[in-house]
Amino acid sequence: AYLKFTTAGTFMEALPMTLWGGKFENPFYATPMVWDGDLTPEGAAVSLTPKLGPADLFFTGGIFPVDEISTNGGDPTLYGVQAGATWSMKHFNVKGALAYYDYANLENGIDVFTNSTFGNSGTAASNVYRPANGLDFDELNLLGEVNSQVLGKPLRLYADYVKNTAIADNDEGWALGFKVGKADTPLAWEAGYFYQRLEPDAVLGLFTDSDFGDGGTNRSGHVYYATVGTLKNSTLGFKWFVTEEITGSDAAVDRFQVDWMTKF
Repeated sequence: AYLKFTTAGTFMEALPMTLWGGKFENPFYATPMVWDGDLTPEGAAVSLTPKLGPADLFFTGGIFPVDEISTNGGDPTLYGVQAGATWSMKHFNVKGALAYYDYANLENGIDVFTNSTFGNSGTAASNVYRPANGLDFDELNLLGEVNSQVLGKPLRLYADYVKNTAIADNDEGWALGFKVGKADTPLAWEAGYFYQRLEPDAVLGLFTDSDFGDGGTNRSGHVYYATVGTLKNSTLGFKWFVTEEITGSDAAVDRFQVDWMTKF
């Protein structure tokens, strides 16, 4: 459950702002490389969305407890801020943002419900992940996209880059991709592709795309997907992941997914 307040339609609407509290949708502009698309964080966030000439600006900040620790140690917590803008032009629009995600008190451990470290350096004994000595996560994330039309179909090109500024090795990730079409009516379709490389300690692996490889970090590979509209408000999707480890055993994980989705 969550609370959401927006100033639209109130005496404060001159300052476009949205406030969230509880467990809510991810307030940050992101791709699945850094944040899994199904993630619903718990905490509090605020977003300001003023206009500046032809640009729509957005500024977002939030505080999110990652876990609760019963000892006297501080709770693992995420502090995040992001600034970005969208420019709309005659034949296309451009969107970009820069974010900084700072984790605190991770050394006290995170309950991950498994003995996996999700690709990160460290241990996960008794289902509690603790980073390796000296490892912290201070993630600088730069991403953007261009939206246009090709042969009457929507076209999206995007890029995403992240660097863990707290360390100097195995600390980067990047992704490039595109999508064409939009499966918003029966028999309408969309298709796309992206390549992603995410080094072991570029981000906290617990929150990345759970379908890419085995989830987590230390993976690179290709993803191909297509979706077709079926019934009203329903789609049928196909996605093929072809991935391998970056360091370690070079183990490959190929996965084919079929998804039926209905929106109410």
